[in-house]
Amino acid sequence: MKRILHGGAFDLLHVGHIRALKRARNLGYLIVNLSSDEQVRNKKGNNRPIIPQEERKEMLESLKCVSEVVCFDTPTLDLREVIMSTNPDILVTNEDNSEYDLICKQYSVEVIKLPRIIPESGLDTTKIISKIKKEV
Repeated sequence: MKRILHGGAFDLLHVGHIRALKRARNLGYLIVNLSSDEQVRNKKGNNRPIIPQEERKEMLESLKCVSEVVCFDTPTLDLREVIMSTNPDILVTNEDNSEYDLICKQYSVEVIKLPRIIPESGLDTTKIISKIKKEV
């Protein structure tokens, strides 16, 4: 069975996340690289994440489609470290990132780019946060 690597913050888990994880799981044994709290803050701002990484990890581990969850406590994502630790066959991403392509090629990891899944409601994490702020 192929080892599949898919990463993200998964801050406020929503149906778009679940569908993306299921899609990745259909390719093989799914390893989720969970962004650390520091990585999320560096990428999305100081008011994020909403949910601490240990709780996000616990939620992901409870999903049937997730085989394993890893989290590296580093300020930024070091894809080389993640690949060396998890030994995936395939990296599933929704980002166009030439650096990912280059690194994966160096480690003989196939890159599959799948379009980002936005729920029918249009509510991704950022929009959920905005909607909550309007209600308060």
